Amino acid sequence: MSETVSSETDAIPVVYSEVNPIRVDKNVAFNIAAFRRFPEDSKLLKAIILYMAINHQDEDLFGFYKLDPIKFAEKMYFNRTFLFRKHPSPFFLEHDPNAQVLVRNEMSHRPNGRMSEHRTWSSYLENALYILTNQSIIDDYRYKEGDKMTVSTTRVNFIDEIRFELIKVGRNHRVMYYYKPNKKYEDNLKSYFLITKIQKFNLLKKPKLDEAYLDILNRIHNANSKGLNAILFNIDTLAHIMQIADYKRFSSKKAKVTEKFEILRKTIGEDVKSLTLTWVNPNDSISSIIDGIKYKNSTGKYKNVAQISWSRLTKKETTDRNTRIFKTIFNQELNRALISAFFNAHEPKTRVLSDERKKKAFYRWMFSMDDMDIKEIKFKDTYLQIYKNTMSLVAFTKEYTRMIKEMAKLQAKHNCFQYENDLIYFHMSKKTVSFRHFHEILTYFEGHYTK
Repeated sequence: MSETVSSETDAIPVVYSEVNPIRVDKNVAFNIAAFRRFPEDSKLLKAIILYMAINHQDEDLFGFYKLDPIKFAEKMYFNRTFLFRKHPSPFFLEHDPNAQVLVRNEMSHRPNGRMSEHRTWSSYLENALYILTNQSIIDDYRYKEGDKMTVSTTRVNFIDEIRFELIKVGRNHRVMYYYKPNKKYEDNLKSYFLITKIQKFNLLKKPKLDEAYLDILNRIHNANSKGLNAILFNIDTLAHIMQIADYKRFSSKKAKVTEKFEILRKTIGEDVKSLTLTWVNPNDSISSIIDGIKYKNSTGKYKNVAQISWSRLTKKETTDRNTRIFKTIFNQELNRALISAFFNAHEPKTRVLSDERKKKAFYRWMFSMDDMDIKEIKFKDTYLQIYKNTMSLVAFTKEYTRMIKEMAKLQAKHNCFQYENDLIYFHMSKKTVSFRHFHEILTYFEGHYTK
């Protein structure tokens, strides 16, 4: 490893990519049609839930749980103006017993009522946040406890608590939202999830195939786990999934399903290899199940049953895929565990710091020899939590500790790690590499500085 550190560097930023896989709670995919109960708000409700998944896995490992309307609009393909537009029928008016008092307070503090503590939850974005905090959308919510699957029929909201802050920017104020996600929802993102790509979900909104994207990926995931590579659909079921209006002529509905499936297939691309829609006769030799019912003794003459099929991954491809998924989960959870450990160990000093200064304090701690016992314990705890075995634990812990100490020595000698504007910079002799999270630095060191 070079001992020379230069200020003349070539920055190589590591930034978030919308095509990165994001884990989505399978409950959302399995019950995606339930959001249609809120026709004015369904798009926003789904988008916020997926944005929370992005925050949890990629944007906000510090757990500040911030929803910036501007960033949200960019990430989830919404017009900012729409987000702040007044909702015609805010949910809180019917469900908050103090709603009328709140409305009068906001009105009496004009012209600044909307930009004061008297603000009500009445914009499109606020209405969706309020619904996710106060309304249980999914009746049967599934979650894992260890190796046991639990189905709860009790009230489960995606958000436990929501609040807003008004932040002064120049002469004006901006509204920022902070939320506390449901613990079961967060846990499902590492134990009961579906792999998706947010960019593809967003692209499929316009042709009204965003729901079909999650629904069909979930069905494929479930079929793969049973060793199947084909699913049969009654045409009405598939049309409902694809949000296709009813057609009087069967042939017209069939043509529309075929047309929309082609859009879905092209967008999914190589994420599901050789994805194909075939129309089959139920009398053909088919061993799959349609809507849970096997077709028997059918007298049908036409190919009017939809069969979706795909190429299954090889055993090696499946193993490699699962290894990547759980390595990602481990990295994110280790990052989160280290942050939590730092704040717990230094809570009196860090409590009053701003979010930005808390991050800087954490990285100073990580690139030091301080509390090495805590850093090592958190690695072991996270390994056991995610992998649930001790295989290679000693060897991996030893290598992790070595890398942490190496970083601390480099920092003490060269001050080569610096945090600024949500990026961590690692200055080397001929270039600078930037990262968004500490676990990305660990991965970089594994690839470049492993003995």
